[in-house]
Amino acid sequence: MSKSKLSDHIFKKGKFITPWNHALGNLSKKQSWSLNRFPEYLWIALILNKYDRKKGLEKSHFILLKCTQYNMIPYLRYDVVFRYLMSLGTNFINNEKMQKVLLKSTCAHLLYKMFDKTMVENIDFMKFVSCVKQVGLTEQINSKINQKVLDIKNYSVKEIIEILKSELNEIYKCVSESNVIAK
Repeated sequence: MSKSKLSDHIFKKGKFITPWNHALGNLSKKQSWSLNRFPEYLWIALILNKYDRKKGLEKSHFILLKCTQYNMIPYLRYDVVFRYLMSLGTNFINNEKMQKVLLKSTCAHLLYKMFDKTMVENIDFMKFVSCVKQVGLTEQINSKINQKVLDIKNYSVKEIIEILKSELNEIYKCVSESNVIAK
């Protein structure tokens, strides 16, 4: 991701707006990230966890630009979207890649629903990313699901919820420790 030139910025109401902030639109307004943009930031945190900062930001930037281009919100925060995905996905249930997508989508949807956003409302976003990395959120969830040999054809929502609760408690613990250190 290269640095933008001043000519790339948009001048609006006496302020220069970067191309990045223009692409984000309302997402760039000053508000609590944990209460208003958690699903979006969770994905960014997971991407930054997987890739180094530069590569992760490039991938996040690309995703956000594509979402803006197609006017979509690709996060499964809404039950109806999740149900449609699951209904459509069952048509391809014998495809191994689709099975993984559906299982991971189930985990992501439940994680969003279960996450107590008030636990992170007073923490800096990069500290949150640090906690996601420290806990190894995706690795731990995947490992525990693999240990229980869960797949989309053979899983219990209760089992997935227990796995997610356990990992969320680790995130909350890390966040609490970060807040104590910061004070």
